[in-house]
Amino acid sequence: MFGRSGLLTRAPFLFVAVAFVIAFGAALPLVQTSLSAPTLPAVAAGGLALAALIVVVLVRALTRRSHDLSGEVTGVTGLLEGERKTLTSERTHSDQRLRDAQEQRALIEKRLASLIRGIPGAVIWYEKSGVVAAADGTALAALFPGESIVGRTVQELKARHGNAEWNFRRAVAGEEFTAIEQLPDLRVETRYIPLRDGTAVSGVLAISMDLRERDRLEHALRESDERARRIFEEMPLAAAFVGVDDRILLANRPFSEAVGLDAKQLSSLTLGALSHPDEAEADRAIHERLMRGEIPAYRGAKRLIRKDGEIMAFDATATVLRDVGGHPLYEILMLKDASGRAHDEQIATHYSRHDPTTDLPNRVAFDEQLEQSIAKMTAEKQRLGLVAFDVVNLGAISQRLGRPAADTILRELARRVASGLSDADTLARIGRAQFALAVARRGAAGTAEMVEKLLTAVADGFAIDSQRIHADLRLGFAMYPEDAEDAEQLLRRAEAALHHAKRNDRRYIRYGDNVLV
Repeated sequence: MFGRSGLLTRAPFLFVAVAFVIAFGAALPLVQTSLSAPTLPAVAAGGLALAALIVVVLVRALTRRSHDLSGEVTGVTGLLEGERKTLTSERTHSDQRLRDAQEQRALIEKRLASLIRGIPGAVIWYEKSGVVAAADGTALAALFPGESIVGRTVQELKARHGNAEWNFRRAVAGEEFTAIEQLPDLRVETRYIPLRDGTAVSGVLAISMDLRERDRLEHALRESDERARRIFEEMPLAAAFVGVDDRILLANRPFSEAVGLDAKQLSSLTLGALSHPDEAEADRAIHERLMRGEIPAYRGAKRLIRKDGEIMAFDATATVLRDVGGHPLYEILMLKDASGRAHDEQIATHYSRHDPTTDLPNRVAFDEQLEQSIAKMTAEKQRLGLVAFDVVNLGAISQRLGRPAADTILRELARRVASGLSDADTLARIGRAQFALAVARRGAAGTAEMVEKLLTAVADGFAIDSQRIHADLRLGFAMYPEDAEDAEQLLRRAEAALHHAKRNDRRYIRYGDNVLV
């Protein structure tokens, strides 16, 4: 078998040889008839020579042409082979890029799924028809406990999630919004996002966040703020928060009393308006330097003008609270009366043992007095009753009406209870809403009678801002020496009875009985 290039090379020779044989065969009879016998060989030889020459010329021409054609075919074949290899390489590269893209997509989807499962909420994808196409997230089981919701319709979710269908319809109409939704046992904040295919909405993405942890943190923050406000309000020194513009933002009760103005009147004034005219300019310069950070704090004398015109002298301390960026938020000003330091020391001593709101003995003073009462009752062979009681709804009153209203109730409660006591009895405030009452020489029946009087004293409630507010009082009491051997144990057992009464929704309980007396 000849190859392609060999066939092209030999084809011209074969063609010429065949043509020569055919021509010679056709001419031979003519020559034989026209020429004589002696000249026939010469003519035949000349014809053969001429034919051979023609054949050589044609062969050489055809050979060169066949070589040229062979070269062209080889070149085209090489080009085609190069194109084939290039296309094969590009296809291999494209396949590799496709595999890399698929692996990257799988990794992104895996990370996204991990992120969704890690958030304290749930992600739900609704199709346009309202069918849940996908759902995931740590809070999904809390939102929809039980079976998977994938494949269910938004109408089927209404039993658990009452607003689901209404909010879905808003979102599928093209509205993007956030809704706070109350479920039977938790609150969630849900962001509804329409999913668009071009301009048309093809589905809805609902991203829900469980608000229980945020509510807990906010509650803890409110309690922290409440404690800070309590410390600020009840501290024996006059104190105020002054804004960057020198306006009085907040002042405690001693500050209000020092200048003779209430909190509402102070909130409309600047500190400069209360300063002595001779010192107003210097006070303003100190305030500006504090705000600019030129001085870290100021300690020195300060004079203020009371509402009645009296000049009050103070030892002042001022510092500035700043945000994380170093920008000033407000100035904290604390004033100590310098016109009567002995009086201040007397006040400080008094409030170290007394509650600033009710002026009753505090826990420290009550513990000492209870020890003395126990010793006295032991010497007299008398009995001592100890009543611990708590205004359990004081926090709700403070949240609804404000801290001043709650303090008013505490003061009025202390006044009513104290009005029915003998000189041997001791009433103290030992906690935010908790009081203790030591009842001397009355026995268990007399102590129970005192408990009934306490409940009667608050039965009519308290008038606060034209409202009648009722204090929910719970009590527990214990007797010495029946229930306890010393003052500390007596107080602990009275408090245990109080806690038992609150847990069991009882008005009052005596320690050890676990029943109403």
